[in-house]
Amino acid sequence: MGFDEAIAACEASLQRLGRKVLDVYLIHWPAIAKRKHASGEHRTARHRTWRALEALQRQGRVRTIGVSNFTAQHLEQLLEDGVDVVPSVNQLEAHPLYLPRDTVDFCERQGIAVQAYSPLGGGPGSNAARAAGGTADGTRLLLGHPAVRAAALELGRTPAQVVLRWGLQRGFAVVPRSSNRERIAENASVFDFSLPPTDMAALDALRAESCAQKFCWDPSTVH
Repeated sequence: MGFDEAIAACEASLQRLGRKVLDVYLIHWPAIAKRKHASGEHRTARHRTWRALEALQRQGRVRTIGVSNFTAQHLEQLLEDGVDVVPSVNQLEAHPLYLPRDTVDFCERQGIAVQAYSPLGGGPGSNAARAAGGTADGTRLLLGHPAVRAAALELGRTPAQVVLRWGLQRGFAVVPRSSNRERIAENASVFDFSLPPTDMAALDALRAESCAQKFCWDPSTVH
């Protein structure tokens, strides 16, 4: 993290990809690597790094700039410290079992698009395994939930399509990951149906259940 470091990282990415311009460039994490989350240096580093991204955009090296894993507090601090460009996107974990409502609301007020990673519940994690009796990863925990399966059966869709459609109807850009051709096609087939309000409410309610949890990195402890 830092101004010079961000410029160098972008140049390395351009060379590695064989590109002259990047479509989107994000600050991946709100903390300096290998530094305690309680350190007071993170806020200054975030601002300097953001200034570098603004410079890269002015130079035409990147078209759009944004952040990833920033909480509402991180975004608020960044704007307070002064920016020329408000982040276009905040990439964060979001699915029916976990939704950082305060961050999403802040993004909506500021016109920052929310891009949901791990929209199907993420990969294996110790907390996910415990919640599922030690037998399931995060994706199976979510896609196997009775509310998800009931909606899928009612609509004639797969559980994954139902969960991705929930994210789209919440206003998120969803980013599922797969190297399987059939699953990629399945994940893309979510624009020809809608979830009725009853199903949206049922999926929204999952965050209040005992199995509700976060599966990926937790930025909330970063100062």
